Order: sequence, then C-alpha cells, then structure tokens
Amino acid sequence: MQRFLGVLCALVVTSIVAMPQSGWTQMLKKANTFSTASKASTQGFRVDMRPPGGAGQEDTRWESATGGSLQILPAVSAAGTDRFRHAPSAGTKRVEELTLRGPVTASRNSVGDWFNAVLQGQQSGKRAVTLTPIQADGSDGDAWTYVDAIPVRYVFPEVDASKSGALYESLVIQADGAQSTSGITTRAPLRPAKAPRASTTDVLDGNFRVDGFGGEILVQSLSIDDLVIPAVETRTSRDGGYQTYQPGAPQYGSMTLRARASDSSELAEWFTEVANGEQQRRDVSLILLRRDGGEGRRYDFKDCMPTAYDPGDFGPGSSGVETLTMSIGRIEFN
Repeated sequence: MQRFLGVLCALVVTSIVAMPQSGWTQMLKKANTFSTASKASTQGFRVDMRPPGGAGQEDTRWESATGGSLQILPAVSAAGTDRFRHAPSAGTKRVEELTLRGPVTASRNSVGDWFNAVLQGQQSGKRAVTLTPIQADGSDGDAWTYVDAIPVRYVFPEVDASKSGALYESLVIQADGAQSTSGITTRAPLRPAKAPRASTTDVLDGNFRVDGFGGEILVQSLSIDDLVIPAVETRTSRDGGYQTYQPGAPQYGSMTLRARASDSSELAEWFTEVANGEQQRRDVSLILLRRDGGEGRRYDFKDCMPTAYDPGDFGPGSSGVETLTMSIGRIEFN
C-alpha cells in the first residue's frame, strides 16, 4: 500500500512539473481575466459580423455574449521507458461556441444574410466576428475577434398574441480561432450595464403576422424549433494547432401554430389532405411588424407539411384553440 501511494505521489508531482509554462500562464490569465472583468463597468458592446467589404454598421443591440473561450484538448499521453505514463504535451486548441442573445431589431440584417449564405452553399460561409466592449467612459475595451466563424444555431423569437414586450433571438457561432487586442487567452461574459429599451423604434415587439393561410385563420402563437447547422470537424491537429470546422447539413425541425377557433376549417382540411396521401406542401411566413405596421423582419419557411393536428378541447371552459404542427423543408431570412 505504501509503495502504491508513493508511486501515485510521484505521478502527481511529475505531471505538475511537466506542465508547460504556457499552460500555467493560460490558467493564471484565465483566473485574472474573469476576476477583473467582473469588476469592470461597461455600457454595452459592439458586434461586427459583416462580411469583408459588407455594408452596414456595428450592432450595439445584442444584450449578452457568453462562451467563446479558448480551450486546449488533452493529448494522449504515452508510456515511457520507465513504464510510467508521462504528462502529455499540449494538445489541439479549440474555440468554445459563442452565444449572442438580444432583442430582435429591424436593422440587424447581418444574421439573416449570414445564414442565407451558408444555407445556399455560398463558398464556405465563414467570416470574422469581432466583439468590442464599450467602457463606462465611452472608450473601447479589449476587442475579441473570432476567426473563420460559422453560424451553428439560431433561436427564433417565440411570438404570442397574448404577450407584449420585446422579442428575443439568439445566435450561436463556432470559430476556428480567436484573438484579442491585448493577447489574453480567455474572454469573460459580456453584458451591458443597461438592457436595450423596447421603446426604441428599431426593437421589434410582439406585433406579428403569419402568411400562408386564409385571412380567417386567427393565429394565437407560433413556436419554431431552433435552426441547427452542425459544425463538422475538418482538421484535428496533433501539434498544438487549432481544430477547424465547416458547416454540416442543416436541420430545420418543425414549428407549431396555435389558432383561435373560427369558422375556417383550413388547418383541418390541409392535414386531412396530406393524411390521405396528397403532397400538399405550403410556404408559410412569419412577419414581425414595426410599430407603424410595416415589415421589420421576415422568416420564410418553405415546403412545409403538416405532421400533427389537434382540434382543441370541447365543452364549457374549453380554450377554443386548434394546434397544427408542421415540418419545415427549408428556411430563408428576409
């Protein structure tokens, strides 16, 4: 037993001594970054995800940015001539997924354009994403740039006629690399001191319209599965390089529409036709409206097919709401 404990202690000491200096430096920088960033006061941050030469401005309406840290995957250790496994050298570096969340705005076209480019197979769809904190005095903090990033998930706003207030969306990206202006190796979560106010004309609230059905359909709500584009590994380096990715096959999922009872039987008839073997696909659009009634954001869901229908409850106290679930063939952002 004593011999076993002695060997175990030796292994622990060997691992600590053998740890590369860069590993200790990264651990210390990570601790320092998170402790100092939590005390810093910011009034927001800017996000630039425009393609090279693209028009538009940096986006200051995102409410939070989380994740996106640099990581070192452990390399496989090998047994030495002394029959003990020695501490491995630095393994492949990878970038953690970065999640941006904020209110839906009419001017945020870069997200939709980026997804359209990837979904339509335009080149690699990769671009740089730069986050720049805005300090309390208005000066820029340490900018953090994610290199060769691709969008891997989009969380749609959930619309409901019975609710009011700003609608929210989320974007998740996967990058091949990351770097900061100061050379730090990790990034603390970014959150503005004050959330964007829903009263601004650019932020879209709960007003919406659903196209693709007759005007007698009284849509109560529409919930949509996340759009997922898996990040497929394209290179695994064993010399301390970065793990790289490319977009995989998109997963569109389905969406569920709830409509208040009316004289229209359109939803039930469409489901019945498909159940009887007819290939009745439809294009359905969700339009988020500005306060003046104009279109602020539009999502087009192509080649939709009904997969489930619920006529709702009957009798006293029933909700009077019918529910239709549809599979989505593809999606376009407009």
